[in-house]
Amino acid sequence: MTEKDFVTPELVKWKEYTLLEKLPDPFVAEDGRRITDPAEWENRRKEIKAGVCTLLYGDRPPQPEFLEIEPLCDYYYSSTKVYRIITGTRAKPLSFRLKILLPPNTQGKFPIIVNGDDCFLRQDGFFEAALSRGIGWAVFDRTEIAHDVQSEARGHGAIYETYPELDCGALSCWAWGYSRVIDALEKLDLPIDLGWIAVTGHSRGGKTVLLAGAMDERIRIVNPNESGAGGCGCYRLPVQGVYNGGTEGRTEQIRDSIEAFPYW
Repeated sequence: MTEKDFVTPELVKWKEYTLLEKLPDPFVAEDGRRITDPAEWENRRKEIKAGVCTLLYGDRPPQPEFLEIEPLCDYYYSSTKVYRIITGTRAKPLSFRLKILLPPNTQGKFPIIVNGDDCFLRQDGFFEAALSRGIGWAVFDRTEIAHDVQSEARGHGAIYETYPELDCGALSCWAWGYSRVIDALEKLDLPIDLGWIAVTGHSRGGKTVLLAGAMDERIRIVNPNESGAGGCGCYRLPVQGVYNGGTEGRTEQIRDSIEAFPYW
């Protein structure tokens, strides 16, 4: 498998675009001051986190009261480990499965990629591309935390039972799940380099990891794939184009997500 197997030349050709408004300057604080000193960035980071989380995602689930790890499949010569993460509140805990894939013949600690798309992750060669380079995987199914069912309204899934007062969409809940996986990686006795944690996800999973990376500073690399509106797509820059060799289309906008997936 080579790089050309993953790259489609001229995948998208722009036909026209409209700049609705300039992007806000991340280095201008809410009081209008421009951030010029790195020491001032921490307060600005807090403003951005609070604004993004409240305005776009509704809220963020709280820090769990506890986190425990139950081994489900773990023997010394296996390169695959399976655990159950149990977390949330003592009164109403929630749980989900975590699968760790260890790279072969690794000397010392290895970096790891966390992926929550185990609900549909089936592409041949996907895991092997990283494992063959000495990179491990931590894979979980985010839908065990909050449902991803288009016919359902917001508020379905285990996390909403644990936190019945929760007023946020599934994206925020799924991003919370990534942080709980990292909590588990810190507790597991595995040769993982915790300084090199990457997160990835596809489509709605890509939207999720962008939020996870913004909120959890333990994440070193954020790699969203085709995250669209609410992800890497820019609401202020609608684009018309041609993709896949001739199909015309446009970029996703806020209305698309609200109408099709309001529970996100």
